[in-house]
Amino acid sequence: MKNSYNKILIISSGLVVLGCLFFVGFVYFLPSENLAEKPSISVVDNQTDPQIVPKTVPAVLYLTTMTHLEDAWVEAATQEIYFKRVAEEVRYGMDLAEDYDAILTIETGLPFAEGCVNFDDNVMAEVLERGHGVGVHPDLPAKKVLPTELATDFIKKRIDALKKLVDTDIIGCSGVSAKSDWYTASLQAGCSFVDGTVAFAYLSMPMVRPRLVTNAFILFG
Repeated sequence: MKNSYNKILIISSGLVVLGCLFFVGFVYFLPSENLAEKPSISVVDNQTDPQIVPKTVPAVLYLTTMTHLEDAWVEAATQEIYFKRVAEEVRYGMDLAEDYDAILTIETGLPFAEGCVNFDDNVMAEVLERGHGVGVHPDLPAKKVLPTELATDFIKKRIDALKKLVDTDIIGCSGVSAKSDWYTASLQAGCSFVDGTVAFAYLSMPMVRPRLVTNAFILFG
């Protein structure tokens, strides 16, 4: 009798297990559209569940550039081959930037601005017409102190040269950091901002600066 009872218990347990397996298999293989009709069954979608998938925001990296046509390139005003080589590089830079919907700022010193007139090729006007920015890069002498009036005239001469080429206001400049009072000179020349400030800007300031940033370090490294 005891053996018969054990057999019945084993068979009953087996049937329960088989029933559970059958139910799980039925649910697993049931088409997903049928699952939606059964409110008692929920399926978690790891791709869309807002509690599982964190919201992502596209990151944007902004890069800015300025291109200096140096005041030291004196040949750009008098040697056409030299001028054309610089002009070609400026146009190549614009072509490349435009391939990526980027905008350049081309800041010129006096020689290249004069070359635009001397060789009848107004590259700076083209820069503006193509949607890029223009500016002036005076290259104020860094290692000697100029009277403020002379420093102002130095900067203004370069601004005026650029104004002859482009129909826009020139309100900023770069390349003025020096021992001279470049701040006052820039303002008096008509600049409302200075960009591209480098360590040379400290040379006109009191020694209230980082301990290692001495005049000797700035000038000679």
